[in-house]
Amino acid sequence: MKRGFGALLVISLMILGTGVASADMAKGGAQGDLCKICATANDDSAPYAAHAGSALVLGAANTLLGWTELFNQPAQAHKNGEHIGVGLVRGVGYTIRRTLQGVGGILTFWVPKHGGSYLHVASNCPMDMNQ
Repeated sequence: MKRGFGALLVISLMILGTGVASADMAKGGAQGDLCKICATANDDSAPYAAHAGSALVLGAANTLLGWTELFNQPAQAHKNGEHIGVGLVRGVGYTIRRTLQGVGGILTFWVPKHGGSYLHVASNCPMDMNQ
C-alpha cells in the first residue's frame, strides 16, 4: 500500500512536470521562478478547476514533503557559511510551517480566492474574512 502511494505521488509529479515548492517560495519571486503547480495556484486568471486542483496538489506535496526542510536548511546554512545549528533550528521551523501550510491548503483548496485573499462576500456576513 505504501509503495503504491509513493509511486503514484512520484508519477503524478512527473506528469505535471514540476518540482515541489519550497518554503522559501513564499518569500516571493518572479512568476517565472515558480513551478507549474505554484504558478497555476497563484494565478488569478486561471480557471477555477485548474486553480483548485493545483492548490490541492501543492497542499498535498507540502504536507507530505515538509520534513525535507530538516535536511535542506542545514545544508543551505552550511553553504552560506552559517553555523549548522542555525540551519537545524530554521529547518525545524520551516518543517512545521510548510507542513501546516500544506494541511491548510488541503482543507481550503476548494475556496475561491482572488488577489491572494478570500473573496469579500458582504460586510454583514459573520464568515467574511475582510472584517
